[in-house]
Amino acid sequence: LMADFFASPYTAVAATVSSLGPGTTRSLTPPLPLLMHTEVAAVDNENEALRVLGFPQGVLSKKAGLQIPLNEEWVAVFQQLMDKTNKIKELGRGRDGSGMSHSTLAVQSVSVLHNDRLWNEYTCKRNNVLTEYADQTIAQISATTDGWEAAAAFSLNPAINEKFLFHGCAGDFVSAKIAGGLQTQVSRAGLFGKGVYLAECCSKSDEYTTPDSDGVCYMFVVRACVGNFYRQLKQSTDQLIAPCTHMHLHKGANPACDHPKHHSMLAEVRSKEFPNAFLQRYREFIFYENAFTYPQFLVKYKRT
Repeated sequence: LMADFFASPYTAVAATVSSLGPGTTRSLTPPLPLLMHTEVAAVDNENEALRVLGFPQGVLSKKAGLQIPLNEEWVAVFQQLMDKTNKIKELGRGRDGSGMSHSTLAVQSVSVLHNDRLWNEYTCKRNNVLTEYADQTIAQISATTDGWEAAAAFSLNPAINEKFLFHGCAGDFVSAKIAGGLQTQVSRAGLFGKGVYLAECCSKSDEYTTPDSDGVCYMFVVRACVGNFYRQLKQSTDQLIAPCTHMHLHKGANPACDHPKHHSMLAEVRSKEFPNAFLQRYREFIFYENAFTYPQFLVKYKRT
C-alpha cells in the first residue's frame, strides 16, 4: 500500500526522497521539505510503514483513506500559499463573509491525503480528458494558485488546466470528505446549481468554514482538472450538469442534447473584460462530476 502511495500523486517527491538516502534532512530542489521520513519510500509492509511514520497499528483504513501529517517546513510552504491567495481587502465583505474581522489565515498543520479509490477515479477522468482533446487545444485559464513552488513536485498538467484549488468546510464534514471525496450529491444548490464549488483564493473558501471549539478551521487543497471550461456570467441555480460544448445550458439532470459536455464551469467576476458578470468579488470553479476533483491536502488554520 505504501508503495502505491508513492507511485500515485507523489511520484516526483518520492523519487527525490528515495535518491537522498536514509537520514537526509535537507530540502528538495525546487526547495521543498521532505514529505516524511526518507525510509518510508522503501517500505513495502503496511504495518512497518506505519511504525516508521509513527502511527499506531490499525489506524490505516482503505475506506477512510490515508492522512499523513507533514512537518513544520511544509506548514511554512502552505502558509506561503495561503498568504499568496488571501485577498485581505475582501475579508468581511459580501453575503458569505459578512461579520468577519480577521486578516490572516494562520496555518497550524497540514496533512497529505491519499485515497486509492478517489485517486483512481480522478486519474481515469483526467486521462479521458487527455484522450478527448488529443488533437485539440484547450483554452488555457490562469488561477491565483499558479506559481506556487510546491506544485512543481506534483506534475500538474497545464494542457488540461489542472490546478490546485481550495474547498472550505466545517470540521464535522472533514472525515466524510476524506473518505468519499467532494460530492455533488450532498452539496446544496448554489448560485450555479448543485456542484462541487472550488475557489482560487483561500479567503473565499474561508467563508464556508466554521471554527471548532479550539478556533481551528479546515480547508482542503484540491487537485482539480478544470479541462475545457464553460465561462459563466449569469446565475444558473438549477444547473445539475455541465453545459455542452455547443453552449446549451442544461437545466435539471437530463441533458437537452447529446453534444459533449464541458468539464467544468468558471463563474467570472465583474471586470472591464466582463462588465455584465454576476459575481463581484471572487471567481468560482464549479464541477458537476465528483471525479474531476481530488482532495489532496488538509490544512488546519486559525483566523487571526
